[in-house]
Amino acid sequence: MTIAASAKAAASRGTTSTAFTDLALNAYERALKPKTAGHDPDLSLRALDARLALLHDTLDARAESLRVVRRRAETGYAATLDLQQAPADYHATEQLIPATELAIRRQDPRAHHGHEPLLRRVFAVA
Repeated sequence: MTIAASAKAAASRGTTSTAFTDLALNAYERALKPKTAGHDPDLSLRALDARLALLHDTLDARAESLRVVRRRAETGYAATLDLQQAPADYHATEQLIPATELAIRRQDPRAHHGHEPLLRRVFAVA
């Protein structure tokens, strides 16, 4: 199961957390970091693209979690803390996306709206 699939499964159970997102993002970044002392801009750009893709997947999972928690709250099965935490998790993830997009634009002058991420161009990831 991929990290994104795990996040979506956790969202359906209402058990997503900021710590899970941080762990997933760190795992992606560690996997894509260059193993040499030299700096590979394409590899860094792929890491940013992977981070952006993961953030979008996480945001989708957070939205689903928020929907589930709100529905549970309507029926009286959600704790007040869950009802407060779900929107906070969603907005925290949402705020990371523009910073990551900016980092991509700064690293790759060819990157602008309308271009698909380098990761998708290089590896043909759908």
